[in-house]
Amino acid sequence: MARRIFISYATGDETYVKELYDSLSKLENIEVYIPEWVQKKDVFNQVREGLDTSKAVIVLMTFNSTNTMWLNQEIGYATAKNIPIIPIIEEGIDVKGFLERKDYFVFNRGDFSYNIQQVITRLRLVL
Repeated sequence: MARRIFISYATGDETYVKELYDSLSKLENIEVYIPEWVQKKDVFNQVREGLDTSKAVIVLMTFNSTNTMWLNQEIGYATAKNIPIIPIIEEGIDVKGFLERKDYFVFNRGDFSYNIQQVITRLRLVL
């Protein structure tokens, strides 16, 4: 059975999310869940269902996402459910809240494939 990985991100970072999705989808027994790509009217339930059935959450936090309500709520929900969170955070963002004490990768716009390899390595440890 495939293990679901939830990706949390903000509008404006779709290019990186697509690259991440393409790489993770090639891994055996991995299903990538991106709520915005699911065509349901009830966003709240699709996010909750996606998180409830996920084995890990990848958070891509860039300057596009610093004021995004959904990203912060997804992080809080995953934390409450003890779902492992793998953060990728853009340099210069003041990390607060539930991510403040987590190890994270520094977002690399110039070589995002490096971040993807870091995520895959971490996924192998938490799954």
